[in-house]
Amino acid sequence: MAMALACGTRQRLSEVNPDGALYFIEKLLFQIYEHFDEQVLVDVTFKFSNPPALITAHRLILSAASPYFRQLFKSEEGICPLIEISDIDSDIFERLITFCYTGKTLITIENVDRMLKAALILQLDEAVANCIDFLMEYITDYTLARAYTFENEVQCALLSAKIYEYEIRNFASVIQSTEFLNFDVTKLQKILESDDLNITTEKEAFKAVKRWYEYDESARKQKVFDLISCLRLSQFHTNFIMENINPLPGCHVLAMEAISWVNVPSTRENVSLRFTSPRPRIAEAFMAFNFWDEDSRTIFQYNTTEDLWQKWVDIKPGVPDVQAIFMDDNLFLIGGIRNNTAINEVNSWNFRTKLFQRLPPMNQPRYLHCVVELNHKVYVVGGKGEDDEILNSVEIVLFITSDSQINKLQKMQNRAMRHILNARYDTSISSMLNTLKWLNVKQLISFHTMKYIYNIKTGALPDYLRENLSYSSGTHTYPTRDRHNFILPRCHTENAKLDLYYKSLKMFNELPVDIKTCNNLKKFKNLLYNYCKTYI
Repeated sequence: MAMALACGTRQRLSEVNPDGALYFIEKLLFQIYEHFDEQVLVDVTFKFSNPPALITAHRLILSAASPYFRQLFKSEEGICPLIEISDIDSDIFERLITFCYTGKTLITIENVDRMLKAALILQLDEAVANCIDFLMEYITDYTLARAYTFENEVQCALLSAKIYEYEIRNFASVIQSTEFLNFDVTKLQKILESDDLNITTEKEAFKAVKRWYEYDESARKQKVFDLISCLRLSQFHTNFIMENINPLPGCHVLAMEAISWVNVPSTRENVSLRFTSPRPRIAEAFMAFNFWDEDSRTIFQYNTTEDLWQKWVDIKPGVPDVQAIFMDDNLFLIGGIRNNTAINEVNSWNFRTKLFQRLPPMNQPRYLHCVVELNHKVYVVGGKGEDDEILNSVEIVLFITSDSQINKLQKMQNRAMRHILNARYDTSISSMLNTLKWLNVKQLISFHTMKYIYNIKTGALPDYLRENLSYSSGTHTYPTRDRHNFILPRCHTENAKLDLYYKSLKMFNELPVDIKTCNNLKKFKNLLYNYCKTYI
């Protein structure tokens, strides 16, 4: 009786508190991996003919990883210790069995098609997502044409969604492709309806429709109205509507309604345009910035159809006398004055994401200064500093500092190495770097930063750059360990330590003594290369 009671009241594993169980789970997983590698207690074998192979595994693991295996092992066929698989190649199946155990598998341009098809059959959702992410990341090498063919073949909703996202983000390049000319009207209509369509002017969307229509006018003239109605017609001038939209088949009434909307605001309640507001992503307008208000920074947009300035967005908090410059979808806000004191802050605001970000500050607090961009660098010129001191200096603000930007550059370097070496996509990054004797992006930045400080130190650069440099040995005569180090600028905040000048000196101080005291540039570069390769 006691035994029956115990069995009937056992605690369910799903009700167990998992706190503190992480170490146990990791240990258990390691044991599972060993059982699989050593083929211990395997209880099912899969037989293949293409190519011939026998693959063994544990039913429990596969059943937990996939609904496909769970149902298979419950069926009459699944009871058999030997199960034949005919619709998946053995090499792909083996990779996906490994995925069931580890959550990882090797995906390449050559096998991604077969891998995704098999993952769909085996109902391995995470593997499906991994395959699709890989395909979209390497879409340039995989080719858009191949992606469209594969999409039609597998009819995978997630793949279709990812391709749609790609089309929205890369509309300008997609519409130049041959495949665009063969889009069905429903697909193109869905793209044009999106508020997220990545265009800078509504005319780009119109030109895409016109190119698609003119490719086969006789077959597509009945569809033009459906596509033109997806455009934000209120953003066009009257002359443009009359000259370009009115002549299109079936679009006369639509053109008249658009003109009425633009020219006669009182009639808008009776106009039935599908879209009357501009796409949020479009920046087709003059922009004006008000940065004198201490409570907020306001960006105004000029509406050409309304002939008036409209508040577009507020960015808080505000700083008077800040200087702004627009570059790569970002508005960079530099310097200014707060509480009657010049500041050295550098911030950015992204027009696409509408996100505000703090960047490394300037060396010198400034207001009433000038900023100019040249070769992706921003030069900050003159202005007034603390105590209203008139400044006659120029400094450079660099923006390639974030981890995300470095990661993007690293991916570009990886692709370049594969192209140069004609290497497979599963070739390790470190082996390619060693073959080419290259540094990775992060190492390159460190290398050139420390070489820059070395050139200042040795007088290879203008003397004024050395004016603020001083050694620890200059403060005393004792032969201490840090006598070859630079004295770092005093920073009152953590934000100030993001300054490029501060970080460069700190990085140089951390070099071994034999490198930073080297008097020969060629030898210094060789030693520095090896140091970066080993320690960064």
